[in-house]
Amino acid sequence: MMTFILKSIPCLGVMCLVLFILNRFLPLYDSKIKIIMILAVKGIVAVVAYFGMAIVMKTEESKYWINTFKSKILRK
Repeated sequence: MMTFILKSIPCLGVMCLVLFILNRFLPLYDSKIKIIMILAVKGIVAVVAYFGMAIVMKTEESKYWINTFKSKILRK
């Protein structure tokens, strides 16, 4: 459990840094639709950044998702 936490902290740090940078560069809009679209983009980028770092750190969750993804691709 402790190794999971120690590997998750850098992943969380990278994700927070990416979101901080996105918040600085993406402007705010008046339209609620545009705000929701920007929020969705930020969420997707945050997930990609987290799992990218998790793959680099070789965490168990990244291994699980990669194996699940590969099994679904190979099944088809």
